[in-house]
Amino acid sequence: YGILAFMMLTQMLATLLPNSILTPPLFRSFYDYDDEDKRALVISTGFWLAAAAGFLLCAVGWVVAEPLSGLLLKTTTHANLFRIVFVSALVHCLGLPALAVFRARKWSTSFGIISIIATVVQAGSSVFMVVVLHSGVQGVIYGTLLGTVVRTVIMLSMIWPSLRLKLSVSEAQKMFWYGLPFFPAACSTYVNRSSDRFFLSRFTTMTDVGIYSVGVRFGQIVQILLFAPFSLIHPAAIFSTEKDRDAPEFYARSEEHTSELQSH
Repeated sequence: YGILAFMMLTQMLATLLPNSILTPPLFRSFYDYDDEDKRALVISTGFWLAAAAGFLLCAVGWVVAEPLSGLLLKTTTHANLFRIVFVSALVHCLGLPALAVFRARKWSTSFGIISIIATVVQAGSSVFMVVVLHSGVQGVIYGTLLGTVVRTVIMLSMIWPSLRLKLSVSEAQKMFWYGLPFFPAACSTYVNRSSDRFFLSRFTTMTDVGIYSVGVRFGQIVQILLFAPFSLIHPAAIFSTEKDRDAPEFYARSEEHTSELQSH
């Protein structure tokens, strides 16, 4: 569990930049237009940017996997697992524009069904590889990759009609400059939520890190159930109503309900 915790933290770090710079601007640019052709250009631009970022991250991760394993786990024997993690990060990046489109179009039912399918595939394959094949951490990593691939392929197939072999430079610049301020906040959040594992690994054992990580995951169940649905729909709700006459009132009520939920 300790090794697995650092694998997951590595994947989160690898996708930090694409998540923060590409996802929020895609919502903004999507709702700037009512014409579906222009929206398709926005989606295509986001996809090609995400693909470029994902392949670059994967290439860098493939090279630094061995020293990264030595730094985090004090052994280079898990370098190949880190490479699989970076491949999973690449697949995640490819699915970011599709996820944004699902949220922007408010396809909540389809998103829920796809999430369930991906979760079942991920959990089932992980259990099979760990319990039957006795592959340990490697089985969990491969199971996570398989679940991510299934989710990404299904979501991309549903937005395929909106994808073009085009990239708008002006839209790419607009996305970059709009999303750039989100990156420092994302980095701060990552450090705040993840640095404890690094401290534990230096002053205790990997077993302690694993037990702590499992406890944190159980503690996050309530947060996921209560806050995840609101965080997923929030950007779509905000940008889709910005041109409405009652937008200020809606924003005020939304902020009030969010504050009440957080206080509870």
